[in-house]
Amino acid sequence: MKRPFLGYVAMGLAAVGLVASVGCTRVPTLEEHQTQQSHKSARLTTPVIAQEGVLTVGINTASAPLAMTDAEGYLDGYAVDLACSIADELGLAIQFVNAGDASVALTEKNADLYIGTSNMDPETSKDLHVAGTVYTEAMGVFGKHDTRSTVSVDQLTGATIAVQEESESFKMLMDSGIESSVVQCSNINECFDALFAGEADYVICNAVAGAYLSRANAEVNLCGVFGDADTYGIATSSLDLKSEVNMVLDELSNNGVLNAIFVRWFGDAPVDMSSLVIEGVEFAAQDEETSEDGEETEDSEASADETAGTSR
Repeated sequence: MKRPFLGYVAMGLAAVGLVASVGCTRVPTLEEHQTQQSHKSARLTTPVIAQEGVLTVGINTASAPLAMTDAEGYLDGYAVDLACSIADELGLAIQFVNAGDASVALTEKNADLYIGTSNMDPETSKDLHVAGTVYTEAMGVFGKHDTRSTVSVDQLTGATIAVQEESESFKMLMDSGIESSVVQCSNINECFDALFAGEADYVICNAVAGAYLSRANAEVNLCGVFGDADTYGIATSSLDLKSEVNMVLDELSNNGVLNAIFVRWFGDAPVDMSSLVIEGVEFAAQDEETSEDGEETEDSEASADETAGTSR
């Protein structure tokens, strides 16, 4: 199914049911640069936005499940749904540009916003302004665990933990000093297959990717964060636009839309995961920084059984 443009109007809590059943209008491909028009009056104009009547949003289509394209070039992902809802609330049409980071999107590609910039990055205070918190980057611990409590170091000790081989999560687990039985898998999908099959007690992986995949089993939850949690928001180079986006995020939160979008992609995981950091984990000192790109998930929707999870 091609992802639609989400035009939410006065939905309230009914949004949860609507997310899975909205109509057939599709999000335009990056190549087409078409726009989907909102039915509301525009709240912003130039020069706050670059193009009259249009909100241009930067996304990284290599960062599934936040943003991705299928084999036919159709856009999909949490950031795509979120951007469409923000544009609709602002009464603007929307178009997307593909960029690896906020600086490229906002300066070289003339985007108004970029979804996916750290609130903790000191570089953002210089030329970029970050609105809201829309997801968290962290190493998540997933298991069949009571969601009312965070997993403890004692519970992880002696447990069987599935991790992707040679990944950031594997290195963090080795550096944690936690004595456990480690199942090394070639990708995150195989880690969750082991968890679902009862061959592992926990999976440690990128929290966003893990929350996306864990939707396939109602018994599996995000039960802790391994190490630090870094919240991400929406970057802009305009203080006026930052203020407006913050207001829109509050509106989408109050009417239930923001939660509905997040739940569709990430289930019961919280937007801000910082409260789930597992206490008492002491990591060995690192001689050099490890890559944050060690986790591998598949982002194509071409084969649902082979991907990181449209069908999951």
